[in-house]
Amino acid sequence: MKNVSNLKTLWLFCAMLTLSFSFTACSDDDDDGTVDLPPTGMITVADDQQTLSDNTLTVQNVTVGQVSWLVAVNAGDENTDNFIAGPVMLNEGSNTDVELTFEENAITDDENGQQVVLKLYADNPDEGVFGEWDEFDEPIFDENEVLETETITVFAEDS
Repeated sequence: MKNVSNLKTLWLFCAMLTLSFSFTACSDDDDDGTVDLPPTGMITVADDQQTLSDNTLTVQNVTVGQVSWLVAVNAGDENTDNFIAGPVMLNEGSNTDVELTFEENAITDDENGQQVVLKLYADNPDEGVFGEWDEFDEPIFDENEVLETETITVFAEDS
């Protein structure tokens, strides 16, 4: 009978030990309480056909959930870093009248316009230099895992 009592005590001890390890493993004491959310952003243009002024285009509104960058690439180059304008730093929140300066002769078609894709990148606070564009800054995707972009037609400056 004494062996059965010792066995019950051993099982109770093992159960309590397992339970205490479970609570310790599930503890959030080591968390700082922050949840890493994916970067967010949205580009709003007043008109999808715009003419450069002093090689600059003004984007009506860009809203981002973190420090980000607005750039421009030619249509078809959405998946590249072949920028023809930018990067322009954006602060978290709503950024109005963002001026995007294009490289010299990046827009050459003043009659039909040139398809340009505006694109967002999130500044990576963990790698690279925070507040400076570098290769660690990643493109922003929407909830469907599609690049957050806006395609517009840009015309060369009137001569």
